[in-house]
Amino acid sequence: MMKKFSYCVAVYNEEKYVKQGLKIISHGLLEILGKNNYEVVVVENGSTDQTLNIIKSLHYPRVNYYHTKIKGLGCAQRIAIKKAKMPYLEINAIDLPFHWDDLKTALPLLDHYDMVIGSKAHPQSKIKRSFSRQFSSQIYHLLLRLFFNLKVKDPQGAIFAKKTTLLKLLPYCQSNNAFFTTQLVIYAAIFKIKIIEIPITYYDTEKKSKYNPLKDGAAMFRACLSEYIKIKLSSINLYTHHKF
Repeated sequence: MMKKFSYCVAVYNEEKYVKQGLKIISHGLLEILGKNNYEVVVVENGSTDQTLNIIKSLHYPRVNYYHTKIKGLGCAQRIAIKKAKMPYLEINAIDLPFHWDDLKTALPLLDHYDMVIGSKAHPQSKIKRSFSRQFSSQIYHLLLRLFFNLKVKDPQGAIFAKKTTLLKLLPYCQSNNAFFTTQLVIYAAIFKIKIIEIPITYYDTEKKSKYNPLKDGAAMFRACLSEYIKIKLSSINLYTHHKF
């Protein structure tokens, strides 16, 4: 039996891409999963361009729209998880950076793993990124190993999991920024959830990255340090088996 998915996507200042992006996502999910086996959950959060007005004008089938004034990728993703109606969730971007390779690979693996991550750091992944982005990713992975003993190399790729699994993790994951998906993976590892990273092929798009290596890198370091302190001050032990 085909799994039923909610494709969760946050949008912020995406007036150039949101209309076409949602159309492509809807058609792809229909082709792969079949009618009635998917929905698209779109959360717009505080855009300063015409994104919200464009979304309000769209009437795509099986696409559900939500709005929050609170800015931040993590805030929008958290809302999407809560609003999703299907038993399985995919957290991904509006521009489909990995096309559909990740979903097709993840589908059978979800019978054996609790969380599947489309990983840019997988040795079999085929991607083209600038040296600065590659270097930033390596430093970030090193920080995650040092702070949390995290074996997952790319906690910011596409995430596939049961909604029930993600809902159990949400109380620990309160970041409103891009660190949110890293929180999901950190606590999934702490609570011994079965995780597997899968290779992806990165499809270059016309969409310009909003990532700033210096600014965002410093923010991620602060987030890692803050999360480490939070865990150390709580009753959670990173090296003790937890029943989830």
